[in-house]
Amino acid sequence: MKKIIFILLSIIGGYLIYLFHFYIPSPITVKINFANDINSEDIDIYSTSFLYNKNKLTHDNFDVWKNKTGLCRNIKITTTKNIYNQISNIDLSIGSENYKIDSKNIETSTNIENPDEIILEITTSTIGKTNWFYTLGILNHRIQYKSLFRGIFDIYCLYLILFVLFKLFRFVRKKSITAYNYSESSSYSIIPVKHLEFYTILFLILPWIIFVLGYLKLQYSIVFTVFILSIMYKFYINSFINQKFMTKYSTEKILFLLLFVVLIIFFSGIGGLGFQTGDWEKHNFVLADLISHKWPVIYNTQLYSTTDVNSSSLVFYIAYYMFPALIGKISSWNVANYVLIFQSIVALFLTLSWVIYFVGKKRYIIIISLAFIFFSGADILGNYLNNIDIIFFDNVFHFEIYTDIQYSSFISQLFWVPHHAFSSWLTISLFIYYFQSTDNLFKLVLIFSISTLWSVYVATGLIPFIIAYLIINYKASVKVLKPNYLIIITSFLCLFISFFFYISKSKTIENTSLFIIKDFITFLLFYVEFTVIEWLLLFYLILRSEIFLQNKVSMLLFTSFIILLLCPILPFPSFYDFSARASIPSLFIINILLIKIIFDNQTLLKVRILICILLIIGTITSVNELGRSVKFWVNNTVHVPPVITEKSTLPLLTKPKYAKQYMGNENSFFFRYLCKSNDENFSK
Repeated sequence: MKKIIFILLSIIGGYLIYLFHFYIPSPITVKINFANDINSEDIDIYSTSFLYNKNKLTHDNFDVWKNKTGLCRNIKITTTKNIYNQISNIDLSIGSENYKIDSKNIETSTNIENPDEIILEITTSTIGKTNWFYTLGILNHRIQYKSLFRGIFDIYCLYLILFVLFKLFRFVRKKSITAYNYSESSSYSIIPVKHLEFYTILFLILPWIIFVLGYLKLQYSIVFTVFILSIMYKFYINSFINQKFMTKYSTEKILFLLLFVVLIIFFSGIGGLGFQTGDWEKHNFVLADLISHKWPVIYNTQLYSTTDVNSSSLVFYIAYYMFPALIGKISSWNVANYVLIFQSIVALFLTLSWVIYFVGKKRYIIIISLAFIFFSGADILGNYLNNIDIIFFDNVFHFEIYTDIQYSSFISQLFWVPHHAFSSWLTISLFIYYFQSTDNLFKLVLIFSISTLWSVYVATGLIPFIIAYLIINYKASVKVLKPNYLIIITSFLCLFISFFFYISKSKTIENTSLFIIKDFITFLLFYVEFTVIEWLLLFYLILRSEIFLQNKVSMLLFTSFIILLLCPILPFPSFYDFSARASIPSLFIINILLIKIIFDNQTLLKVRILICILLIIGTITSVNELGRSVKFWVNNTVHVPPVITEKSTLPLLTKPKYAKQYMGNENSFFFRYLCKSNDENFSK
């Protein structure tokens, strides 16, 4: 009985949402035909709206009136008795339906305010629409089943969000939060996990060494480099010397994984391989400027006087480009791009090695890798609900952009913003690994501080995980404060340098969010749809799994839920990018758990099947991204590396308003007091 009542309430609630928000009423036109010539200015036509008070109908001329008041309950024609006697019939058009109504069949009444006037009222009964349950007495209402389905769908979305919130916070109240051990044995790794840890940190920190040596004054760069090398030495000793028992390298599986990685990078657009998305103009220009300009990159603004760019220094997330740029300075643009391709292969290989380790099924490395790379929300459903025409493999159309919020598919992240993708995947991998012990707080802080040069958005998305770790491991973290002084100092230096580097930006991006831009009802409906379509339904299935039931609830999973729920709401500079990038670490965690559940025989088969179905639906987005690149390879001449000219520099971006986002003030604290002097503008 409760289920029946809930279903009925859902249908009623969905119908109201459909009626008040999604329904598109049919347009109404009214034309009055007279027996003799009459001045129609003496006639007033009003409509009583279902949602508003009566509104006068607008008219293009004196003969035809058009309703623009939305859902119309009735139409009232007010005129004098003399003119009324001259009316022969009325032509009424409701959408594609046309009615010719005899004036004698229209209900009339005397105007109380003016007894000399007659009021003619056209209702649903006038034109034969007497099914009040079907139309609610609305003259221009016809059932739009797709919009009705969307209204009911929104009710279920809202219910699911509230249900998951209730379930999670009930666990919190019972203190059932724990740091879930994602992998029980290092034997699951194709590379010894301590080695994998060292390689990952080395990959993330190498751009910092190049950055400080290339940008900072000698005395500062030496101090910073000494701290970094000291830390890396400690990690090396811990990873290679102090490990008595560790797994061997799985050579065959490593080769299989490398082959898969090379194939994906081959279509990514990186270094000119495959179709380069719109963001690659900027990526190429950043790399070109780092190669051709003296460090720090200071532009001679006099050379770009014809543009709208007044700033003079490059301020951007440049970690991804530093190593290829250094090699490019020594050699050439071509070699730099080959290094960029190699670096990306290494990054994706490390990422997938972590994924295989966390899932714990290294026999299925290709299946696991495919499930990771092709992970996405059910974007095609969002496009369907928003009546967006889907064009497969089009250079402009993108499945994720069906509303103003975006959580990108993993392959889209790789193809569009590899610097955000690699930094988020590798940093959150280390976070998950460090969550398995109670004394790794300062390692987490170190990884967070390193990530800032890669992506501020990703770094912001990592902060809640540090807070979560501190909450559950506060006492243990205090005990290891002294032995980690090297890590603490290095982390502080990274944050100090990053802070002053980024506040050098000349263009201030306004803090905003979709919650502020949209009216509340519109935002709420978009928000609940987006939340369920992109991730919450998958999250709910995780809660239904045996992994969740046996291990209570992971603090990582709980933190991911909070981040994904709040990202579209929080005000942040360029919140479109913020929600798409800060969410990546949390989506990574959800993806890992979903893959684990698929291989978990103790979880109900129907739950695993539902997860597989949703993941397959999500792959449509990823296949579209990959297919676009394959189509480009087939139909176009691919330039590896991409072609650049003397105009391939950030101040000359196709859209100057974007160029400003990557520019800084050379007179800022960072460039005046921390950086080397750069009086010579080595500009093109």
